[in-house]
Formats: sequence, structure tokens, C-alpha cells
Amino acid sequence: LDAEKQTNADVLSVLKKFNEYNPGVGYANKTHRNAIKSLLKSYSVSDVHDMIKASFDIAGKEFAPSITTPYELNLKLVKLINYLQKK
Repeated sequence: LDAEKQTNADVLSVLKKFNEYNPGVGYANKTHRNAIKSLLKSYSVSDVHDMIKASFDIAGKEFAPSITTPYELNLKLVKLINYLQKK
């Protein structure tokens, strides 16, 4: 039960970070929540926060992947990493 509470707190933390950049990201959206849980299986909350910041820092730049939601971050993470490595 404590692990579940921590997971929910982590998901909420990531959703809040997305809302700093995109207020349209809904807290009740299960697709977003599941995407975040998937990311958190492989990365720390801090890492995911950094990914969110990086995705919005490069928004609109040539050849940069467009990432505006947790689902898109999960889906396009490899593209984000490849783009950042080319810089």
C-alpha cells in the first residue's frame, strides 16, 4: 500500500511538472497516468522531470520531436534522446 501511495505521489509530481509547460494536461487522464507509470519503471522522478524540461526547451526547433503530453514523452523518448545527443 505504501508503494502504491508513493507511485501515485510520483505520478502527481510528474503531472504537475507537465502542467508548468502545458496546463491542458489533465490529471484524470488515464492514458497520461499510464504513460508516466511506464516511464517511472525505468527512470527516477528527477530524470522524468529533466526529460519534460528538455522536451519543452527544444520545442519548435528544427527536427526536434514535438512532445506536449506524458503519452507523447513515453512514445517519443528515443527521438528526444537522439535529438539531444546530436546537439
